[in-house]
Amino acid sequence: MLTSKLEDLIWKGKAFPKTLCVGGTQKQGLDIQQDRFIIITDLLYFPFIANTSEEAEDPYIPLRVIAKWIESNNISTQLTILGEKNFNRFQFRNNVGFVSDGQDKFLGIPQTPTHVDTYLIHTTGVSFTFSFGVPFIPTDGVNLADTFAYSNPVDYGKLGDPVVDVTTQINDVSTSVTSFQNFYTRKVVPLGFNAATNELAYPVDNDTNIQSFQRKYGNGHPIVQVSYIEVLGSPNNIGL
Repeated sequence: MLTSKLEDLIWKGKAFPKTLCVGGTQKQGLDIQQDRFIIITDLLYFPFIANTSEEAEDPYIPLRVIAKWIESNNISTQLTILGEKNFNRFQFRNNVGFVSDGQDKFLGIPQTPTHVDTYLIHTTGVSFTFSFGVPFIPTDGVNLADTFAYSNPVDYGKLGDPVVDVTTQINDVSTSVTSFQNFYTRKVVPLGFNAATNELAYPVDNDTNIQSFQRKYGNGHPIVQVSYIEVLGSPNNIGL
């Protein structure tokens, strides 16, 4: 998102609009020179379908492989943008259509990309990390009394209300490598889990890795066009 202040700095020669294409790999980085910083203004994410069959010799995918792809939640892609100043996760649905080869295989055709306005300030190197989502294992219950919630029919209610509906309290997104949970109404990380978050997030590990054989074909790897402004100086001395 280009603000009037940033546009003014560009016209004065104190800032420079730039782009960076990331993707095709699990992880990419962007170095930032010491006398400047960047503001990421928007992201353009292009959906893709990863071929999850190591034996595949062509971009046409058997129906059983497509079903496995959807079942394993590879239809979701997580982009993590992190640096010393910011840590941000973005979740994308891979909007993909399929064209049959006339037999039992299909070619995945990525559809419309997703645009996201941002304003992410980074003063040191930035990492762009791609990973798959994993299926949810939900735990249901009622909202605790100290939860920010309203009564029916505006909301699902909480303990102490006349009517309280059961909702998903915790989404277990653990893999065989990592114990990880998304919890929204609990203030304490459940025992046995080494990581938890209060937002929708997936672990980044070998099970969620978008591996090399899955990125073999042109429609089989993530692509994000990153637009950013490189600004001379530091955020503390230009009056942003």
